[in-house]
Amino acid sequence: MTPRSLDANNRTPGRPTIQQSEGGYVQPSSPSADSRNLTEEIAHDLNNMLGAILGYGELAQGAVPDDGPLRRYIENIMAAGLRAKTSIGRLLEAGRFDDAAANDFDSPTKTIARGCGEAIMIVDDEPMLVSLTEEMLAGLGYEPVGYTCPLAALQALRTDLGRFSAILTDETMPGMKGSQLAEHVGGCHADVPVILMTGYASPTVIARATAAGVREILSKPLQSFDIGRALSRALGNTPPNDGPPVAEVGTSTPVGSGAPEEP
Repeated sequence: MTPRSLDANNRTPGRPTIQQSEGGYVQPSSPSADSRNLTEEIAHDLNNMLGAILGYGELAQGAVPDDGPLRRYIENIMAAGLRAKTSIGRLLEAGRFDDAAANDFDSPTKTIARGCGEAIMIVDDEPMLVSLTEEMLAGLGYEPVGYTCPLAALQALRTDLGRFSAILTDETMPGMKGSQLAEHVGGCHADVPVILMTGYASPTVIARATAAGVREILSKPLQSFDIGRALSRALGNTPPNDGPPVAEVGTSTPVGSGAPEEP
């Protein structure tokens, strides 16, 4: 059963938080666990903010001429954002929320997999990220439909049967987690693949996603290549320049292959 915290006003400074379960079992919450929770929350917020910076920066790159100072300014913003992305990856690795090591983002240009007009549902409680992902998917040839409320998204699925070819959903949302939404989707639309987006692909998140039938996990912040490749795989197409999914920040994690236990 879920532990129930005792009154915070009764805590002794410097001592572990004591949690009381309904069965009477007392379990201390260590300072390191509190630190890990804080790291998780900060990484989630940073990845959302960085996702907007990199995503709109990528769109801006495609909207300006190849020469001139404006292009150079945008490229410098993207370079700084990618360095921050690496730092978040190291933060997650140090906190043991992600099994990935920081990777080198100075990679060759990659061919982006494109869609053919399929309707894709986007679910994220951050309106800016919904708008960004809609623009990315439209640019990739999909018909994006965004929702900031998972309950509204679920209702739309039930009302308009057969409309959506795939679902991109954030994991951490108020009211319902993305993995919980995936469970509901599996109950009424088992043929619709669900791709989970998260800022911290921890063993717990991977295990929860596996149990919910999630097809793939994408680690935020995301760019068009990441989303295009994952959707192409989920829809049964073969993305160009594709390789096996790897657990990297900003790429993807396969689910259902035996996630490690939470330490």
